Amino acid sequence: MELLDTTASPLKVYKQAKRILKSTSRAKNPDWYRRSTEIALQWHISIGTQSIASAIHNSVSDEWWEGPKLPDFSLGSEDSSGPVTLDEQTLSDLHEILRQLLASREFGIKPKSLGITIHLADGLRTRDLNPEFASDGDFDSLNELVLSAPDIALGDDSLESQEGKWRLVPFMGIKDGDRLALAVQVSGQYDTIAQALQEYGESHNIPVIVETRSAALEAFAGVPSILPEGTTLSDTLILIQFEGFTLLGGTGSRGEVRVIRSLMHRSGKLLSPPEIADFITNTAALLNLKSPKLLLLSAAGASENELRELLSYYLGLHPEAAYQCIDARTLEFASVIPKQRFEFAVATGKNGEVEGSFVSSLVSKWAIQDFYSLSQIEASRMPTQGDLRSLKWAGLVQKAALVALIAFVGWAGTDFFTKMRSEAWKIAPTSASEMEFRLVELSKERKEWEHWDKLLTKRSEGWLAMEALLNLFPEDGGVILTSASYRADINGNSKDRKTVGIKRIWKARGWANPEIARQLPTLGSKTRVAGILNQIAEDNEAPYLSVGTATRDLEVLLTQRQSSMPPSNQYPARVARHFRTTFDLSLTQSLDEDDELAMSTKALSIGP
Repeated sequence: MELLDTTASPLKVYKQAKRILKSTSRAKNPDWYRRSTEIALQWHISIGTQSIASAIHNSVSDEWWEGPKLPDFSLGSEDSSGPVTLDEQTLSDLHEILRQLLASREFGIKPKSLGITIHLADGLRTRDLNPEFASDGDFDSLNELVLSAPDIALGDDSLESQEGKWRLVPFMGIKDGDRLALAVQVSGQYDTIAQALQEYGESHNIPVIVETRSAALEAFAGVPSILPEGTTLSDTLILIQFEGFTLLGGTGSRGEVRVIRSLMHRSGKLLSPPEIADFITNTAALLNLKSPKLLLLSAAGASENELRELLSYYLGLHPEAAYQCIDARTLEFASVIPKQRFEFAVATGKNGEVEGSFVSSLVSKWAIQDFYSLSQIEASRMPTQGDLRSLKWAGLVQKAALVALIAFVGWAGTDFFTKMRSEAWKIAPTSASEMEFRLVELSKERKEWEHWDKLLTKRSEGWLAMEALLNLFPEDGGVILTSASYRADINGNSKDRKTVGIKRIWKARGWANPEIARQLPTLGSKTRVAGILNQIAEDNEAPYLSVGTATRDLEVLLTQRQSSMPPSNQYPARVARHFRTTFDLSLTQSLDEDDELAMSTKALSIGP
């Protein structure tokens, strides 16, 4: 998709966003903004100096299939600077592969998008940064500089952009020093293939997300996951064999990354044993490692016996050296992947995660960089999914506002003509004045009526107050009330307030027989009392008794003690002896000043 110039006007940016919103599915399909390894259906391609591996991965079911064969094109090497050319037939064959993948159901899903990850295993170049930037810890900003201006970042004016694609790789675990990162370069000759794949998706409005990564960096980041349990990467030299080069990495005493180098194979398929011995000896001396542990990993098909043979010269000089040789094809998690490609396993997380390793932390960001991606400045010219969705909603709001405006104009016009035809329109000015005066008088009368109506609203009725008190106790006896009272009062201080709340208080004192005495805590509970008041309020249309709202509260106090009821003429000893518990019950229902039944404390004002 065509990028706008950095000096493009806001109007051009807006027009481009409108065109993208109208002609693509970017606002609806989030796959446009995902990484290639986050898409459900993935196509992984590994390009070496002598062979190409292809595999299809369903990330939902975690299944793998042999991938389609790419059209014939020449495989370059690290020194190749010219891009791969695609003639019309090759481009057509490439598009046909994409069409078949996106139309097929044989991979467990009907794909709505496709993630393509190109793993470049044909070489890797490393360069130290310009001393001015070598100790800079702002890796994100420095990576952007390496990407957009490698000549400045590396301090080399002879660099040309067509030579390859540069990115930054930090030495993870090193916090201070004169050399915190280095620049790495992959071949740029496959950029035409990546663009052709991506342009197919754009032309068919289907997300085809293409990323180009370094297979060597992916393999290096995946090393901690293949070590035996309890093994660390401290003071270790790591050699990862590919078809045309070997990646050499070194770690310090804490497992921190201290060096990454690329060793090209000049004669034959692999480095010779003396060459490997020289590289190990020189790197160990550089890192001041007296007895480095050695790890040889083959990502190009060499067996463990062949790897041990490559170490034979060094082991003859250092027989006490600790070493380990691993053929990636024999790893259990790689066995389900076509061609057992180790970099495919790392890219899809098949190798698992390792906690506490500086090398493993590379895999979360730096080892999986897209070397052919846009710079941050270039990417910022493209609207995000959020931008497109906002633009879409803005368009809907604009249309809704237009409809509302038309409806309002229509309503206003209809209302105007309706009023012109009404009787009120024909009233004389003098009659209108008289009616307006009468309306003011009626408004005053209504205000006065509402004032007195609120004051005279029922807020307390004696018979319902007693009904509430009597309902607290069982109807079949067991309780003798010696006194009962009820009163209503204002709640709080009415000074400087327009309204004042109301407080109703019930008090009862008496005796209870043993059966009722055991039930008194339940009979006088706040929940039961609230239920009784609410039920009486509902049955008798007395809303002032209800409780449980934000402006109303209920307080229940119950005290009881053991005692003997004194006999009297009304209750002789044969009756009084059964009542051995005396109790005091107090109920307080409070309505605050914000309640609808709060009373006004201000005089009625009916002036103009």
